[in-house]
Amino acid sequence: MTFKLGLIPGIIGAQMKQDFWATAAEVARIGYEGLEGGGKVMEGDVAAVKEARKRLNDLGLEMPTASVSKDALGRDIRPMLEKAVAAGAQHVSLWWAECKTREMVLADCELFNKAGETIAEFGLKFCYHNHDHEFKNVFDGVRAIDLLFANTDPSCVHFEIDVAWVTYGGDDPAAFLNAHKGRVPVIHLKDIADLSQRAKFTAVGTGVVKTRASVLAAVANGARWVVVEQDAPNVLTPMESVQASFLNIKEMGLLRDRG
Repeated sequence: MTFKLGLIPGIIGAQMKQDFWATAAEVARIGYEGLEGGGKVMEGDVAAVKEARKRLNDLGLEMPTASVSKDALGRDIRPMLEKAVAAGAQHVSLWWAECKTREMVLADCELFNKAGETIAEFGLKFCYHNHDHEFKNVFDGVRAIDLLFANTDPSCVHFEIDVAWVTYGGDDPAAFLNAHKGRVPVIHLKDIADLSQRAKFTAVGTGVVKTRASVLAAVANGARWVVVEQDAPNVLTPMESVQASFLNIKEMGLLRDRG
């Protein structure tokens, strides 16, 4: 089983803002291999991005994914894609789309197919990142998430599945990943403390999400990046949460190949 373990650093955003590079070094010391999203690495022109990438790589970190907004997908995203390539990104992820109606979802699929073709020209994979509403919004018996999979081109539209939101949305993440082999190159590994309360997150491995099964299913079906996310701290401090998630994943035997 081979995958790289990354972190989307929102939970330590204040610390990253105060000193990005010192905080990135601390994340690397814990054992993470990537920082998702771009942030400071994507600032400036292509030359500046290349310099930032080298500095990140020297810490032992990669930037697996750059982010893009839905509005941006309707414009010329080539300049951003040039910077994403310079940063060493492998994916470009859209974090949010409303999915309020069937017509909206189908229109979005057309947009995603077109944008995905452009993104693929740069050697990158366009990924749609889910939340719970794609599972809870149902149109004529069909969930929004199923419409998204059925009406996008598998050759250029992929998915970054957030297993916590799948769980909160009422599905089993491992079963869902098994049903979509080859479409999910990266997952967000997040945990939920309490299903009775929306967005009550906790360190990975301390909540109700089937963490180990989710990782095994994701990797078996083509994921090469597993990215830890915790939107907000629970009991631990933000950096304690980052470390606890890493150690819990290691305790599950999922990082044996890293020595």
